[in-house]
Amino acid sequence: MREDIIKIESELLRATDELNSFEVGDEMYNNRVKAILGLLDVRKKLLDEEERKAKVQKEWEIRQNTERVRAESDVLDRGERERRFESEEKHKYIGYAINIAGIVLPLIFYGAWFKKGLQFEETGVYTSNTVKTLTNKMSK
Repeated sequence: MREDIIKIESELLRATDELNSFEVGDEMYNNRVKAILGLLDVRKKLLDEEERKAKVQKEWEIRQNTERVRAESDVLDRGERERRFESEEKHKYIGYAINIAGIVLPLIFYGAWFKKGLQFEETGVYTSNTVKTLTNKMSK
């Protein structure tokens, strides 16, 4: 389209130069002025059309960039959600392990303590209050 505008501009320059050879108010002069004004209108419409196309192209590029950024953002968000889910899963299992350890470790400790206390009670004449208390707790 730019070539059309350049051709029209060169025709405008030629037509304006020809105006100098005519008398002002002459019929040929008036016809040339009308032709020049028509060319100016065509040139203006072509420039407006070119400007409109450039604006549409720019809006399309912006829309494409926005869609690309949105798609990349969705991918990043999905990756972040997956990482967060994996992290939450790890924390959940760690919490389960801590809860189980909170139950099992005291049982192991009490079992070892009770066993040592009973071994002492087998051979010793002395009965400790600790083993008595522990025996009472276990029997209840």
